[in-house]
Amino acid sequence: MRSIGIKNGDPVGVFLPASWIREPYRVKGIAELEGMGLQAIEVADLFNRHGFCAKEPEKAFSDFKYLLERPDIPILWAGRGGYGSNYLLPYIDRYLKSEPVIPKKIIIGSSDVSYLLWRLIDVPNLTLLYGPMLYA
Repeated sequence: MRSIGIKNGDPVGVFLPASWIREPYRVKGIAELEGMGLQAIEVADLFNRHGFCAKEPEKAFSDFKYLLERPDIPILWAGRGGYGSNYLLPYIDRYLKSEPVIPKKIIIGSSDVSYLLWRLIDVPNLTLLYGPMLYA
């Protein structure tokens, strides 16, 4: 199996499957990414709040799916953990039943994002990493 090569300047799709974000954590996270030579591609409506979550589950899944299917983005990184990723599981199950072709990706997340990582563990082309929250 060919490994995923990460190059200087590669885009990182930042998604919000769980808790909402606030400043200055976002700015610090983006600075860390840029310090690693990577470029953040953030989803729209970053500062929304839907109860304990950043977004309604359908919208959070739509953002995740959009980034997941983009062949030009080799890495997806969860902006936050916290609470709410479990609400995306039914959407992911329906999506995976459609047998999508998913480009090679690395997906990074922690805390509550473990729900997603465990659900995606057997999906071809995905390398899953339990790592730090980007916006924490």
